[in-house]
Amino acid sequence: MTAAGLRAIAAVIIAAGICAPVLAQDAATLSDQAQQLAQQGQLQQAEELWNRVLTLDPNYFPALFNLGYMNFQLERLEPAAEFLRRAAEQNPTDFNSHYLLGLANS
Repeated sequence: MTAAGLRAIAAVIIAAGICAPVLAQDAATLSDQAQQLAQQGQLQQAEELWNRVLTLDPNYFPALFNLGYMNFQLERLEPAAEFLRRAAEQNPTDFNSHYLLGLANS
């Protein structure tokens, strides 16, 4: 197969969304790495990774919730509320995101 043929197949795969599970796996891996960094107290690096996750999947609940929680803990209430609002939209039954959102907005 020619290089042009391979590029055409890759374009069709990407356009069809067949690569979406790979992106989700990458988002999960990056989010897990961010969680480890946060647990080690490396909050800036964790925040950067979670933001990177959101460039891959803007609706990835763990990254939204963790950014909301981290901002809440750092008393950055406006960004905390925004991330927690988005997290609650993605997972409407999650008690923690609703609870923290209420606290951030009070």
